[in-house]
Order: sequence, then structure tokens, then C-alpha cells
Amino acid sequence: MSRWRAEIAAASDLERLADLESLCFAEPWGRESLAAAAGGAGGGSLIVRATEGGEPIGYLCYRIAADEAEILRLAVHPDWRRRGIAARLLEEGLRRIRAGGARRVFLETQSANAGARSFYRSFGFQEIARRRGYYRAGGEDAVVLTFHA
Repeated sequence: MSRWRAEIAAASDLERLADLESLCFAEPWGRESLAAAAGGAGGGSLIVRATEGGEPIGYLCYRIAADEAEILRLAVHPDWRRRGIAARLLEEGLRRIRAGGARRVFLETQSANAGARSFYRSFGFQEIARRRGYYRAGGEDAVVLTFHA
């Protein structure tokens, strides 16, 4: 079992999550987008905190609709990567998604992000489609992946 514990993100975490967004993504979401993802129907947001100070160091946002779910965001602070935090977040997110009744999970990642694609494949995700020019920053394709929960 991992030493990292994922917990439900609080509204008071949104500002720090928006800061993490800026560190992790070329097209970061703002506080309002993060709040909408977590607070919308079927939405959820998990967070992992640093042991010292309790600052957020990783998070996952997801949405469940009927028997399908979408992982909207998964990010870990660059200084905390390769320590099992993303795996813990994904494990807990998939557990909650299954408990919410979803049987199929979707997500997308940048086509050039070989590390992310390999990470998701290690959990059983399979690439099913491409969205050409999906990412505005650089016009990069998105790869759509799915997982049967």
C-alpha cells in the first residue's frame, strides 16, 4: 500500500490547485474550471498533500455520467513526480468511479507525452482514438484512452 493518501479536495484548495495547473499544463485551467469540474453533477476531485505543511502536491478531477466516467485532470507537482503519487491518485479515482457505477472510463493526453501514455497503459487503459490538433498550444493531437472498470 502506498504511503500517499488521496482525499477529497476542499473548496479552500482551489487556489493551490490552480497554481499546480500552471506548473503542470501548457493550457492550465483556472480556479473556476476546477471548481466546476469538482462540484458539477457526478464530479469529484481528489488531492494528495505534502506531509510537511499540508500543501497540495497532486490532484485528480473526474466526472461520472451514468455508466461512464471521464478523468478530466491528473497532475503532480514537478518536484514530487516519480514517487507513486499519480498512481495512488489514479487507483483511488478508479475505485471511486467504480463505486459511482461507471463501467467505462475515458481520458485524453497529448500524443507526444509518451510517459503519460505508458503510465495509463500500465493501468489497463487502451488507446482508441485521436483528436487532431486538439491542444491549442502547438496544435498537438490528443490521444483518447479508455478503461473498462
